[in-house]
Amino acid sequence: MPNTYVKLYVQTVFAVKYRNALIKECFRKELFAVIGNLINETGCQTIIVNGVEDHVHCFFTLKTTLSLSEVMKSVKARSSKWVNENQFLEERFEWQRGFGGFSYNQSSIPNVYKYIENQEQIMEQINYKETKKTEKYIEAVGRRKTAVARVRLFPSSKLSWTINGKNLDAYFGDKELEILVSEPFTKAGKTFEVSKATSMA
Repeated sequence: MPNTYVKLYVQTVFAVKYRNALIKECFRKELFAVIGNLINETGCQTIIVNGVEDHVHCFFTLKTTLSLSEVMKSVKARSSKWVNENQFLEERFEWQRGFGGFSYNQSSIPNVYKYIENQEQIMEQINYKETKKTEKYIEAVGRRKTAVARVRLFPSSKLSWTINGKNLDAYFGDKELEILVSEPFTKAGKTFEVSKATSMA
């Protein structure tokens, strides 16, 4: 083969030092654009850069004559310098020393792009689930023949329902049943986020 053709798709992930939430919304998009340009300046080609307040995801094609460590060392050093020179923060901005690196084939590009593009929503969902793990709740388990129902009541400012992943209306589809189920909470004047799961033993 007279010519060499190589296409290396990589994603890198790196965080603010101590995972501090210092990437503020007021300069976040601009920072990600700067990081993308810095990647391009190394000879690599940026596909997308995005993240949240404490970490960044970069998806790009890696130039074959460069190592991933070289690219990240340059990008992290110059981007942190950019943040500090523009005085976006009262404290000094630094990245953590390490980074994560992952390679992909061409067919994975759309999924990786979508994952990075939707970082804010993904992290919100993860944080919500983590909060639920530690949040106090009232739990009860009921059994009837082969069915097992588990109900959790989380303190909330308004009454809401999740039954096997569906809201009350979608699960019952009957207004009379919805009123019947909600009535004890209404009369008691209590508001909870109700989570119910039913399984067959």
